[in-house]
Amino acid sequence: DGYMDDYNTGIDYGDTDRQAVVGQLRWFPTEDLTIDLIALWGERTENSAPRTCLDVNPASVLHGFASTTPGTLSEYCTQSESLAKDEKVIMDSTGLDFEVTNNLAGMTINWDVGEVTLRSVTGYLYQDDLKRENDTDGTPFLSLSNFGEVTRQLEGSGIDATSEERQFVSQEFNLFGSLFDDDVDYTFGIYGSNETIDDQVEGQALALGGWVGFPLPDGTISTLAPTVGFRPAQIVDFESTSAAAFGQFIYHFSEMWQFTLGGRWTWEEKKIDQDNYLTTADNFSDPITRGQMTALADFLQPIGVNEDAPRLKEDDDWTEFTPTATVTMFAPDSWTDGFLDSAMFYMTYSEGFKAGGFTSFEPDRTLPFDPETVKNTEFGFKTELFGQRVRVNGAIYSMDYDDMQLGVTRELGENDSVFGITNAGSAEMQGVELEVVMLPLEGLMINLTGSYIDASYNDFEDEFTNTAGNVKTADRTDEPFSYVPEQTYSWAVQYDWDTDFALITPRVSGYYKDEVYIGLDPGSFVFEDGATLDDYVVWNARLAIQPTRIEGLEIAVYAQNLTDEFYYGTGTIEAARLGVSSVIRGKPRNYGVDIFYRF
Repeated sequence: DGYMDDYNTGIDYGDTDRQAVVGQLRWFPTEDLTIDLIALWGERTENSAPRTCLDVNPASVLHGFASTTPGTLSEYCTQSESLAKDEKVIMDSTGLDFEVTNNLAGMTINWDVGEVTLRSVTGYLYQDDLKRENDTDGTPFLSLSNFGEVTRQLEGSGIDATSEERQFVSQEFNLFGSLFDDDVDYTFGIYGSNETIDDQVEGQALALGGWVGFPLPDGTISTLAPTVGFRPAQIVDFESTSAAAFGQFIYHFSEMWQFTLGGRWTWEEKKIDQDNYLTTADNFSDPITRGQMTALADFLQPIGVNEDAPRLKEDDDWTEFTPTATVTMFAPDSWTDGFLDSAMFYMTYSEGFKAGGFTSFEPDRTLPFDPETVKNTEFGFKTELFGQRVRVNGAIYSMDYDDMQLGVTRELGENDSVFGITNAGSAEMQGVELEVVMLPLEGLMINLTGSYIDASYNDFEDEFTNTAGNVKTADRTDEPFSYVPEQTYSWAVQYDWDTDFALITPRVSGYYKDEVYIGLDPGSFVFEDGATLDDYVVWNARLAIQPTRIEGLEIAVYAQNLTDEFYYGTGTIEAARLGVSSVIRGKPRNYGVDIFYRF
């Protein structure tokens, strides 16, 4: 039923409401042929995540606005923050839903033909009944990112905006085998996929009804042009087509040494077909009263085709070859006479590729962004010690990015900013990961993991043209990476207590997440403290019972966030224009029961 409810409407946010039916079939037509089939129908009907507003920059442009909801942004933000510890929010009065229906099918065929194996993997996904509503500011004052409001406005003018659907189909063929008396293992494959997204609604209403203004000393409100409160809307079709050919050889030099060499050639094409709409409403010539402004929350904007740019069609394609090579060493028998049972060490070099695309930074045209490439070097090891009672795995890696794709906000004008995808020139990330699993006593397991990441931009200058036609450059090189914690740790202790009537398994676990930066625009870096979420620690506990007399039955009770830690798990901030952080509180202490029966 959710873990935070709206103080004004009583709507529960952060709820879970999902159903699914899955069928699987494995068929053996012959001894050498296996066919696996899977089909799934699933439905998700939930409210959005609960968002809390934190006031960061009261001098921002939108703090001076009046909207169709009485009050000020600062007043709502202060109230929202004060309600968070009481597990309450104040978001859009219309409610915010997320809905989707999934239809999935897949087939995998494995056919052993002599010394080789042929494999076919087919996948299909269809999604419809899509509904995406959100509230970026976390207050009823504004309705940023509420696509439900944009859809309502379009539908009010007779424009179909509720037909969004997505289809994805893929096909892959593999060939596996060995050569030279099994000294060389090989894999070859080809892959193709096509994804279409039809009738996706984009756009933004600053407030319900699409009206904002400036309050005047006499209590009246001078409304701004409707195009400010209701940014032009789009209905967009996307298509992405991908093809690839790849291969890999593993050469076993000896029982101690192994060399892997592989590569992938990838071709990707992206297409966008966008219909542009804008409001044709006239602004009020004279200031209006507070009551008249509030009544505009139900206003339906008269919306028509943008005659200057009625339709936009763009396409582009990219090709890339990405190699990989790994040298692996297995510990010889002479190393495993003492406390070491087994060990494997590896050194890997690999490259990765993510295709470019199109983003709507400007309402009447799309802007392309470039592909992202990365070069990764990694050294790691996997070991088992003390009669396989201790396992220690670790890795050290370095990743160098070119044209890293990032979500950013650009200030296009005094009253206009927009979110989209752009490229950072270059960036790098180094890290260390370690995992330790111990079985010190019969039935007792201790699991420890940790990671450290050092991430930075080498070159990130965001250059764009604002609505006045001026070229602007924001140097963002010194900003921290968004959503990348420097350190994370997890731990778990579990004991299997085998009694005459049941197997009883208590488990205590927890994790630590370092502070994270959540800024989207250059202005957020100035308010770095307000754009950084604090670190936190969460403890969990679980007690499972498997009765001896009922085979396959497991009943477990659990408590998550056992100490009721108050923390914000994620969020966004746009400090310059919006001036607030919109953050999502982590779930408070909660309890539950799991029941599993396998037969």
